[in-house]
Amino acid sequence: MSRSFVFKLASILQYRLQQEEQAQLAFSQAKTRYEHQGRLVRQLMAQQQTCDAQFMQQQSMTQAELWLWGNYKKRIEQDRAQAETLLGEYARDVEKKRSHLIACARDRKLLEKLKTNQAREHANKERALEQKEFDETATLRFDKAGPQTV
Repeated sequence: MSRSFVFKLASILQYRLQQEEQAQLAFSQAKTRYEHQGRLVRQLMAQQQTCDAQFMQQQSMTQAELWLWGNYKKRIEQDRAQAETLLGEYARDVEKKRSHLIACARDRKLLEKLKTNQAREHANKERALEQKEFDETATLRFDKAGPQTV
C-alpha cells in the first residue's frame, strides 16, 4: 500500500558526488606537486649553504676557480629563485583546488540534506495516510457492530 521514496534529484546528486571526487583528486595532485616543489626548494637552499661554506673554507683560489665558483653560485641562486616562483604558483593552485573542493562538498551536502528532508516528509505523509486508513476501518467496524455494551 505504501509507496517507496524516490528522490527526483538522484541523478544530480550522483553528478555532484562525481564532481566532488574529481575535485578531491585534483586537490590531492596539486598538493603533491606543492610538497614535492617545497622539498626541491629546501634541497636547493641546503645546496646553496653548502656551496657558501665550501667557498669560505678555500684558502687560495686561482682566478679561474673563483670564476667557476661564482658561476656555480649564481646558477644555484637562479635555480632556487625559479623553484620558489614555481612553489608560489603551486601554492595558489592548491588554494584554488581546495576552494573548489569545498564548494563541491557544500553542493553535495546540500542535496543530501534535501534528500533526507524529503525522505522524512514522505515517511510522515505515508504514516499519516496509513493512520487515516486505520481510523476509517475502525469507524466502519464500529458502525457495523454498533455500540458495545458491557
